[in-house]
Amino acid sequence: LILNNISNGNLGITPETSAPSESTDEVDDPTQFENLKLRKTELLDCIKLFNYKPKKGIKELLSRGFIKDDSASSIAKWLLDTDGLDLAAVGDFLGEGDDKHIAIMHAFVDEFDFSGLSLVDALRVFLQKFRLPGEGQKIDRFMLKFAERYVDQNVGIFAKADTAYVLSYSIIMLNTDLHSSHIKNKMTLQEFIENNAGIDNG
Repeated sequence: LILNNISNGNLGITPETSAPSESTDEVDDPTQFENLKLRKTELLDCIKLFNYKPKKGIKELLSRGFIKDDSASSIAKWLLDTDGLDLAAVGDFLGEGDDKHIAIMHAFVDEFDFSGLSLVDALRVFLQKFRLPGEGQKIDRFMLKFAERYVDQNVGIFAKADTAYVLSYSIIMLNTDLHSSHIKNKMTLQEFIENNAGIDNG
């Protein structure tokens, strides 16, 4: 039971089958228990490294077999399914502008199911899994891909496909306006409406 509890936890550890004992009662193999403990410790060390230096962390996770291969899909699924990750580190890693990181970010977004959600609810679900980087270009890439995924799964919500992108970006800016201590004059409802007037074919 102890082995099953450890191996089935959400820690990226593959369950190992315990060898049957000679008696009718199953007995936990102490060696296997120690191996699982060691593996769990290795994973936690890799997560700490990722939180400090994401690129190095991913390399270490791949070399130790915690991520099965170097494909964008495998890395994206690991980022989504693993507990204990620093959400800012996830956002920084996914926000890198080279082809490899953009492919991982796209695979990451494609794992989400936004079907039947309002745009605001979809954004909430999305932004619970990472923290948006502060750089405008990076936010732009995230919002473009998010909007594409949202529109694909919610056909007919908007008259134009790029409405989801414009409105998503506008909501992010509104949120920044609300919570940033550097912005003294907060946006009014009327200003927000005027900023977005006409974006969905009127």
